Amino acid sequence: DLGLSRAELGLFGSGGDLRTAVEAALPDCRAAAVADPDLASAWMGQSALWVRLAEWNLERDEPAEDALTQVVETAQKALAIDPEDSRALTRLGSAAVLRAQAAQSNGEDPTVHLAEAVARFEAALELAPGRFEAIANLGKAHWLAAVHAQESGGDPRDALAKAGEAYSRVRTEGESDDPEMAVMRSNGGAIWYQRAVWELSEGLDPQPSLDRAVEAFEAAGAMNPDLVLAPLNLAYMHAYRAQYLGSLGEDPTPWWGAAIEAYDRCLEIQPDHPVALVRCAGVH
Repeated sequence: DLGLSRAELGLFGSGGDLRTAVEAALPDCRAAAVADPDLASAWMGQSALWVRLAEWNLERDEPAEDALTQVVETAQKALAIDPEDSRALTRLGSAAVLRAQAAQSNGEDPTVHLAEAVARFEAALELAPGRFEAIANLGKAHWLAAVHAQESGGDPRDALAKAGEAYSRVRTEGESDDPEMAVMRSNGGAIWYQRAVWELSEGLDPQPSLDRAVEAFEAAGAMNPDLVLAPLNLAYMHAYRAQYLGSLGEDPTPWWGAAIEAYDRCLEIQPDHPVALVRCAGVH
C-alpha cells in the first residue's frame, strides 16, 4: 500500500513516532479518494495506515479503538466498491484480531471478535487462496482463541490444531520465492509443538501433534533450504520425542539419531550457530 510505504519512510524523520508519520501520509491517500471515490486502492491505502497505527498503539499499551474504527470504515468503503476485494476482507479481519487482542489485554472475552476475524479471513482466502496476510492472521486468530481457552481453564487443542492447519495453507516445495512463506510454515510447526506440550502436561499422548510439527518443519526446510530455523526445530522435535519415549521405557535411539542428523544440517547451513552447536554436543 502506497500510504503505508510513505508512512514507514516518514518514520525516519519523525523521531520514531509512527503517529506523526501517519498524519503526514494520510492527506495524499485522502486526496486520491476525493479525486476518485470509486478507487478501492485509495481507501485501502488509508486502511493500511490506520491498521499499522492501531498495531503501534497496542504495542505500547495505548488505546487503539479510534484507529481501528478508521480501519473498518475505510476497508468497508473499498469493499463497497468491489465486494470481492480480498484485501478489504483481510483488513476487516485484521481489525477484528486487533480488537480481540485489546479485549484479552483488558481481561475481556475476545470470542466475538475472533469469530468475526476467522469469517473474514476465510472469505478472503476463498477469493485469493494464497493471500499471505490472511493466512498469517487466520493462524493468529486461532492461536489467540487457544490462549483464551487455556487461560479460562479450557482445552486449547482444537484451536491450536486450527492454527497449525491455517499456517499449513502456504504454498510448499519452493513454489514461492518469498522467504516469509517458509517462516510461516515453520510457525505452524511451533503451534503443533505447543499442542504436544499441553497434551503431555495433561497425561495425553503428544506424538500425533509431534508428527504434525515434524511435517511442518520438514516442509519449511523444503521451501527454503537455507532456513536454519527449520532443521533446528526439527532436531528439537526428534529430541523431545526421544525423551518422551525414553520416559516410557522404549528405545529412543532412532530419534536421537534423527535429532543429530537435523542438528548437523543446521551446522551445514550455519557452522557457527550457537544453539545448534550446544544442542548437538548434548545429544552426541
